Amino acid sequence: MEQDEVALLVTHDQELNMIPLEEPPVSLAQDFLNRMAGRGAHIAHTDIYKASEATVMLDEQARVIVRNRESRHIADMK
Repeated sequence: MEQDEVALLVTHDQELNMIPLEEPPVSLAQDFLNRMAGRGAHIAHTDIYKASEATVMLDEQARVIVRNRESRHIADMK
């Protein structure tokens, strides 16, 4: 991971913040394998649920604008 990599975070009650990324102690796959082996995991099942729930909610609220060369060409001809 590059040392200067950041995540951009903005919420309904906070302005845009840059948060430095940290190297995780283990990979996502290793965390899963640790959980399956009965060892401690860094990511809890509630974390996975909340991330999935937020993804579905945001996907349902998303507005998508598709632009391609053909539609621009047709728009220019009108």
